[in-house]
Amino acid sequence: MEIEGLLLAWKVRTIHGEIFGLRRPITENILCLAEDRQKRPKVGSLLDALLEDSDMTTGNRKGDSEVARITDVRLEGLTLRVADVWRSIEFYCNKLGFAVEINKAPQFAMIRVGGPTGGTIGLLVHDSRDPLGSKSTTPRQRAGIHVELTTDHLDALYEQLKAQGVEFFERPHEEPWERSMRVHDPDRYTIEFSEGRRGHRGAT
Repeated sequence: MEIEGLLLAWKVRTIHGEIFGLRRPITENILCLAEDRQKRPKVGSLLDALLEDSDMTTGNRKGDSEVARITDVRLEGLTLRVADVWRSIEFYCNKLGFAVEINKAPQFAMIRVGGPTGGTIGLLVHDSRDPLGSKSTTPRQRAGIHVELTTDHLDALYEQLKAQGVEFFERPHEEPWERSMRVHDPDRYTIEFSEGRRGHRGAT
C-alpha cells in the first residue's frame, strides 16, 4: 500500500510538471520511480541487515564460547514411577548389585549405578492424586521404557545376575549395532545391558 500511494503521489506531481522543483516528462519520472524501487532494499534483506548489526543474532553475540561451555551437560540419571519402593530396592540392590544412595522409602529412593562416579536411578512411588503419574500408563507403555546400561563383560554379568535369581526375557545376543540382554524390573520397565560404550561400536 505504501508503494502504491507513493506511485500515485509521484504521478500527480509529474502531471503538474514538478518533482522536487524539477520539471521532467511523465515517462522519465515513472522510469526514475521504477529504478528507485529496484535499488531500494527488500524488506527481508533490510531486516537481515539490521539483525546482522544487532545483538539478536547468535553469530554476532559476544561470549558465544562462554555460553557453549556453560551449556555443556551430563546425563546423571533418570526417575521411574514404581508401585513399591521397597520392592524396587530389593531388585536393583540385592539382585542387580547397585547401591542405595538415598533411602526415603516408602516414598522415594535413589540407586547409584556403577560406583561413586556412576549415574542414578530414582524410584518414586505411584501417587494416585497425580494425574501425570505412571498409574495411568499401561503395562505396554511401561515395557517400552528402556533403562540402558553397559558393561565390558556382558556374558560374565549374565551368569552372575542369573545366579542372583534375575530372570532375563532376552539372553545375551548379537544385534547389528551391539551385543545386549534385557530383563524386566518389578514394574515391568525394561532394563537393557549392552556390551561396550553405547554408540561407539557402530553398525556391522
